[in-house]
Amino acid sequence: MKIKLFFFVLLGLLLIDCTVVHSQSTNPLRTKIGPVITQDAFTRMVKETVIKMKNGDRLKDSELIRIVRIDNTIEMNELNQATKENKEFKKWFDSKYYKLVVKRLHGTLGRGMSYYFEKYKVYWGGYPDSNSIFNIKN
Repeated sequence: MKIKLFFFVLLGLLLIDCTVVHSQSTNPLRTKIGPVITQDAFTRMVKETVIKMKNGDRLKDSELIRIVRIDNTIEMNELNQATKENKEFKKWFDSKYYKLVVKRLHGTLGRGMSYYFEKYKVYWGGYPDSNSIFNIKN
């Protein structure tokens, strides 16, 4: 009986430790990966992108990659509701542009339901990658 109890306590502690370590290593707020950008510059970039999306501008591939990085940054840093710009970006991206991005940049579905754009070495979703997210500094 004591051996079973010891085993379950040990297993529980191991699972808790693994969960904590995993959350620390995958949280971009802690890892601080990607090109450094200020909060003001990020907000400006989001505003400019939303204007282009609203106007229906033909976007270059480099702009679509920037859109992927913006979306990754918003999602991975849990900034969906942080500003009205982010909310508006998510509304436009989720309703119209995500399909365009996948199609035009030839995204392939990978592990963890993320898309990979091989030509640009950029992931959309999934595990945080330093080429796929901005590092916002205040």
